[in-house]
Amino acid sequence: MDRLPRLLVLLAAAAGAATAAEPGAIDSAAELAAFLGGGGPGGRAFSVTGRVSFAEAGSFVLSGGGARVHAGWPGDPPPRGALVRAEGTAGVPRGDPAVPFLMRGEPYATAAAVEVLSRDALADIDPDRHDLAYLETEGEVTDAGPDEMDERFAVLVLSDGDRTLPVFVLARPGFDPGSLVGARVGARGLFWKNLSGVRKFAGPVLAATSADAIRVVAPPPDPFAAPEAESLRYASPSDVRRAGRRTVRGIVVASWGRNRTLLRTADGRTILAELSGGAPPPPAGAWVAVSGLLQTDAFQMRLARASFREEPPPAELPPEPAPVPLSEVVRRTGGRVAYNALLAGCPVFFEGRVVGAPDADGAPAAFLADAGGLVVPVDLPAG
Repeated sequence: MDRLPRLLVLLAAAAGAATAAEPGAIDSAAELAAFLGGGGPGGRAFSVTGRVSFAEAGSFVLSGGGARVHAGWPGDPPPRGALVRAEGTAGVPRGDPAVPFLMRGEPYATAAAVEVLSRDALADIDPDRHDLAYLETEGEVTDAGPDEMDERFAVLVLSDGDRTLPVFVLARPGFDPGSLVGARVGARGLFWKNLSGVRKFAGPVLAATSADAIRVVAPPPDPFAAPEAESLRYASPSDVRRAGRRTVRGIVVASWGRNRTLLRTADGRTILAELSGGAPPPPAGAWVAVSGLLQTDAFQMRLARASFREEPPPAELPPEPAPVPLSEVVRRTGGRVAYNALLAGCPVFFEGRVVGAPDADGAPAAFLADAGGLVVPVDLPAG
């Protein structure tokens, strides 16, 4: 078996160190590996570009052109998956104090500089070529939350233009994935084209080893500085999703459950906000600003992963629409049911008989009512 040549790269500001600009400099990992393996004469300059395929404290493996060279230095190694350029001299050192004593008679290389050149952009990740590769990429966190299958993990959705990539993170105590929404982060991990087991058809994904593999490049901006949500009544769901974070100001029509709030804006629109962070939702009648990721369902826009703050109300509040009977919202013809989507967000009234009331901490949070053969779920106001 061929012995893996040792390339020990020391981060040292070596005065007068050779650079790749010199004639005859080694310019590939394969050539450098062959030179060191052959025990050639010292003093040969090199400038080698390669990818860090393995890294730990004090050492890393540089790969390029089908060759791998073991590298090490006393400082922090570059991130695994990063593309780097190492420049310096290679040879057999004699008495160099920067070289470990046992290696002073072995083929060795000393670098005057190591530069991280780039990381894989989301658009450049190819599912086939990068499958099971350890890589680092970067993007904006457009969504985040706990893994619904395993609460030990969190999921960050990285986006860059039209490309998205879910990142699974083994979360440590106190790690709040929601706080990263809007931030630009770098993520390191193992890229999977698809996953087996319970996520048979999930993928591609990046599996980060821990929360320490997530690096904040730019913190999230002030969420309430996001643009106001336009009227996107006729936009497609994909257009709405690409809109990203938006801000809505309006009066709270109702709050229910743990995190849902319905707003009415000054121009009469109704928008549902799904709040994150665990704070109690605002009370009905409060004027608030809500910032979140713009999404849509079959009837209306909504803000997901949202946060809110109360603000002074405007001089003139939006008019409250007149309540409508349930019969105008839900119509039954010939045994078939049709819903009037234009009345979404309007107050509604009906009479019925309570047929079920689930208990939550001793107080009913919701009940089911039979309104003339139509069973209606009723959520009570939060608090």
